Amino acid sequence: MDALSFINSKDIAAHLKEIGYQFNTLEASWLIYQCRTASLPEKIEAWQEVIATMPDCSVERRLNCVAIESWHEFTEGKSAGDIMQTLIVALNL
Repeated sequence: MDALSFINSKDIAAHLKEIGYQFNTLEASWLIYQCRTASLPEKIEAWQEVIATMPDCSVERRLNCVAIESWHEFTEGKSAGDIMQTLIVALNL
């Protein structure tokens, strides 16, 4: 998963590439969500790749965010709109 390609700023993407930053599953999912240049089909394909290739994670309960024990199970079978809404809630955006 090349999460760097979903970063809106070329300078930030270049810096993160230079330092070898590795995104976790939730970060990669959020980058896909917020990307201004990726089409909806591209985002759906990327989310499916995240679920298939990246480790599962949990999200702790906090203000305006429910606890999510398994990100993979939580997003599996959801529509793109549902995944976007899930990210908004999970990341408290």
